[in-house]
Amino acid sequence: MQKIKKIIIMFFFLLFTAGCCIPMIRVQADDDQRQYAHGINFLTSPVNGKSFLIWSDAYDSGVTDDGDWTHDVFFQQVDKDKPSLSNKRLLIKADEAQEPASASTAGDGSIIVSFEDGNNAGDYTLCQRYAIYDQNMKVVKKYPQLIAMGGHSGHCASTKNRHVVFWCEDWVDGGGVDNLGSGKNVYVTTMTTGGKKVTKIPVSAGNDTRDWWPLAAASSSKVFLLWQRFVPGETYSHICYALLDPVSNKLLSVPGAEDRQDSCIQVISDIKAAYYTYQVTYLESTNQFLVAVTNQDKTGTLLLFDDKGILIQEKDDLPAFVRESTPAIKYGAGSAKLCYPQSPSGVFFVTVENDQIGAASLSKGSYNWSYQGTCGFYDSDGKACFYALGSKKRYLIGPFQK
Repeated sequence: MQKIKKIIIMFFFLLFTAGCCIPMIRVQADDDQRQYAHGINFLTSPVNGKSFLIWSDAYDSGVTDDGDWTHDVFFQQVDKDKPSLSNKRLLIKADEAQEPASASTAGDGSIIVSFEDGNNAGDYTLCQRYAIYDQNMKVVKKYPQLIAMGGHSGHCASTKNRHVVFWCEDWVDGGGVDNLGSGKNVYVTTMTTGGKKVTKIPVSAGNDTRDWWPLAAASSSKVFLLWQRFVPGETYSHICYALLDPVSNKLLSVPGAEDRQDSCIQVISDIKAAYYTYQVTYLESTNQFLVAVTNQDKTGTLLLFDDKGILIQEKDDLPAFVRESTPAIKYGAGSAKLCYPQSPSGVFFVTVENDQIGAASLSKGSYNWSYQGTCGFYDSDGKACFYALGSKKRYLIGPFQK
């Protein structure tokens, strides 16, 4: 994030020094809402049942005169009986931004929080860092723990006994959103829930591809890795995925479908994905992974995979999903009901059961979702709720009921 911001600042600096009549203004700061807040997560401990909201914001500190972002990481405990916006508690603080916050909880209740960090990153400008907490949000391994200097855009997932951070390294100028460029390589770092046996694994690295914005979801033993691949000359991306065993630290061979060969990395080249607007969820009740993608034509697609990475069903012509959002999920016997924010407002429900994705049911809403971060959950009454980041504050949206 800091890299993109500095590219824009340098661009306007060069125009100014060349005698252009355009004034020196912080266009990124004015246009990019993520400067105020970016990255939000809802998680529930499998050990004590406590639920937490974890996010990054700069609501109090703002942006510096130099255009630097100043996010810190915060949390609040959430009561599903009476969800509310309670006072935020500081989790991690440093001079330059720690964002977007990503968090997950393992089977033993251990919680990992990871983020792109601009503080004390030296010549690298930024790095990927993390900290580990117990089921009560007490520190186990305090900030700053390092994933990689020069790392960025990392996201977490956790199995029963491992934490995983899936992250990006390096940057290639040109192409991507507003021609600002793309990431280059993606790696995954695994560790025990106590932060030991830290291992870096290359997932897709080299000069032949440009891969970035890595996301992850985990079952009790496997991690589904999802990311976007730059397509030269186009304004959309292809979606790539892989399965990881975080104990053996190996990518698993995924059976190919149709014209695709068995491979550790599968590229879904028939989908033209809108940049950054995709997401993956593990469905505990069916032991499946569900990938949501917004296409270039602003329609949505759901892809249902089994635990071996085999595509079971593709459902097209859905509403567009909201960028950087996660659904609310309610489990039944062999089924899962999901509620997704739809762009630009409202939500829609789908049910997964018997290896099938059901028909979508839409519900209108007046709140226009942002791209700063949105996370969903079901309250104790069985209604879907969402915490969302805005330009000035957090919001609690809902409840929604099918």
